[in-house]
Amino acid sequence: MVKLLVLDLDGTLLDDHKQITSENRESILKAEKKGVRIALASGRHNSNLQKFGETLEMNRYNGFFIGNNGQTIYRYDDQSNFSHGQIPHLVGEICLKYAIENRLVMYARNSEQPFYYKPYRFHSDNPYRNRPKSGYDAKNHTFIHQSDFDKIGFFLQPPTNTFKVTTDLKELIGEKADVFMIDQGCIEISKKGVNKAKGVEKILDLMGWNKNDVMIMGDGENDLEMLRNYPMSVAMGNALPEVKKASRYLTENNNDSGVAKAIDQYILRSKEVNYEREK
Repeated sequence: MVKLLVLDLDGTLLDDHKQITSENRESILKAEKKGVRIALASGRHNSNLQKFGETLEMNRYNGFFIGNNGQTIYRYDDQSNFSHGQIPHLVGEICLKYAIENRLVMYARNSEQPFYYKPYRFHSDNPYRNRPKSGYDAKNHTFIHQSDFDKIGFFLQPPTNTFKVTTDLKELIGEKADVFMIDQGCIEISKKGVNKAKGVEKILDLMGWNKNDVMIMGDGENDLEMLRNYPMSVAMGNALPEVKKASRYLTENNNDSGVAKAIDQYILRSKEVNYEREK
């Protein structure tokens, strides 16, 4: 029996309008009532997962948040937090230098304040266009605070050069941190060796569960470690090819409530699913 259902957010639980479909919500609530605990696993900070937790009544059913790509874990039942550590400040400096040179929108979070850097000119559809620079020392082209980071990311629009930027950052950062292409236009940096799979592992340790008690669903590069390491792995229909290859099963895409369809097959009906992994 599945005891823990781990759901990526963007491209998995959420549709392209960043909403939880009514079908997804209904199936998740049914699973929770059956005793399944929910963990939302995202590159977002835990504070940005709260509204989704409320929608899914995770406080009532004692769910979990895996934030910042596995760097932070929050559990509802005792309101405790756990951290796997932070990204070294040097990595932030490397990223900021690259953002300035290439006129890219960059965001980060540390213990002092959120950080935003945006060039003076960029595409009018960029959602960061109205956000002022924050935490940025314009005179010295550096951060106001010198602490380490919970999260670093880039938002590219238009997203046509996402792969090149990802490749550039991986070369510049090297072994100092991990770089993930979340989707076209979004890149995130995590502490080296820390990923969503580490977050799942921590929850299993806390609860005394094992890998066979978990069902994982995802679509992006930052979901790969989870999907590779757990036998009950389900890729979305809209997932990257390498994500589909790493997963045991395949469901519908995020706009067609693929999460609900997989829950119905795996958990609510308790039968072997029909979604075979693409070879």
